[in-house]
Amino acid sequence: MRFIHWLYATFLGTFWIPCERCKVGFGGHEVAHNSAATYVEGDDGLKHLYMLCPWCTYELGGGVVWRKEDGEDI
Repeated sequence: MRFIHWLYATFLGTFWIPCERCKVGFGGHEVAHNSAATYVEGDDGLKHLYMLCPWCTYELGGGVVWRKEDGEDI
């Protein structure tokens, strides 16, 4: 199932990065506005994005994850 999300993220041109907490890859199309993220300046002088996936953000109380209820279209 993650492959389909990877393909979709690639098609849209959004990022695909591993979660810093659980190491599962996720794409920019899955991110909520309040997802936990930070930029860190690396030794190479570039800023690197470190981000938690929507599921880890939700578990830590920092975001909202849509959950499909019976008969609900998402």
